[in-house]
Order: sequence, then structure tokens, then C-alpha cells
Amino acid sequence: MDIRKKIRKLNTDSRGMTLIELIVGMAILTFVILGAMILMISGSTTSGNITARVNLDMRAQTAFSHINEEAINTDCGLLVINDASGDMKDLILIDKNTDGSGKYDAYIYYYSKDSNYRHSKILYAVGTYNLIDENMVKDLENNAITGNHVLVSGVSALKAETDPVLKSSSSSAPASSEQMRNLKIKMTLRDSGRYYEGKETVSFRNNVKGAADAATLNTALTN
Repeated sequence: MDIRKKIRKLNTDSRGMTLIELIVGMAILTFVILGAMILMISGSTTSGNITARVNLDMRAQTAFSHINEEAINTDCGLLVINDASGDMKDLILIDKNTDGSGKYDAYIYYYSKDSNYRHSKILYAVGTYNLIDENMVKDLENNAITGNHVLVSGVSALKAETDPVLKSSSSSAPASSEQMRNLKIKMTLRDSGRYYEGKETVSFRNNVKGAADAATLNTALTN
């Protein structure tokens, strides 16, 4: 059979693909499709992780900016009250009222803590008081809760460190007030299993007295 007859036979062959050829082709196509799907899912997951992290970072930075702006201009006193676990419960910034009445303007950041981190949040409120005492602290906490002014939610941990370190009346050492140099805040946010841990340091511009309980701070500011 010459070349022309062979070519003519190939052109007129209508048998199609064999079963083995069909199976091999389908297998190759399946691998190609699976590979493309894996790449798409991986890219989508990476993009989702980046988006969630950026969102947590923005929320934390917004909260830090809010606290920093208030704290850096505080001109009188600072209260840092921790709970039994060591988390910060209250951060209270105290300024002298500008009307000359001798009253105090107090600004609270209250950590509303819940076993479900989704319900844990930092609330804030403000009030004016004649005296710095436990009643002031309770009133500020109540105002923060009832007002429900949420600074940031999803807070799984909140720590505050003062320089110098403050001693409360419940510690083994006597309670004392100190001239504050700075305040360090460490915040952990969670969102759908993702974590973000941020830190902020506030250096005070003014002479600020700090204490870990209201009575000690009141004594320091009135003497």
C-alpha cells in the first residue's frame, strides 16, 4: 500500500476513540479541573485571611487612637483597675473641670468581659463629679453599660501596664499614688478564629497622678 492509500484510509476511518482513550482523556481533564479549583480556593482563603487581618488591625488602631487622644491630654489623674484575672477592667482618665468649680471630668473605658469573646467589648462614657470615690467608679461603669457606647468589640484580652507600677489597697504593699510617665495597653481581638494582638504606649504631656483605687487617687489630688 503506497503513501496515498494510507492517507486516504486515515481520512475515511470513522471508528472514533476507543474506551481506553476516552478514560485517559477524562482522567487528564479531571486533574486539570481539580488543580484549577485548588488554586482558586487557596487564593480565596489567602485573600480572606488578609482581609480579616486588615479589618482587625483597623479596629484595634481606631480604639488605640481614641484612648491615646484622651489619655495624652489628661491633666489630673489616672485610675487603672484590674479584675481578678489581671485583665484591665477600668481605665479612668480624670481632668480638672474648666469652669473653676473644683469638680472633676472623668472619662472611663470599661472592659465588658464575657465568656464568649464575640460579646466582649470596650465601652466608654464620661461624667462630672465632686469627689473621686467608689461611687464615681460605679456610676461611670453604669453609664458605660447603659449608654452602650462601643469602642471596639471582639476583645478577648486587655492588659494595662503603668510606669511606674501602681499598687492597690488589696495588695500586700500599701496603696500609693504615683507620678505617671506612661501607660502601655495590650489588646487582643478575635474574629472567626483569627487573632490580632496590638500594643500602644501613651506618654503623658501633663503631670498626672496615677492610682489603682479611687480613694488613694482622691487623697493624692486633694492634698
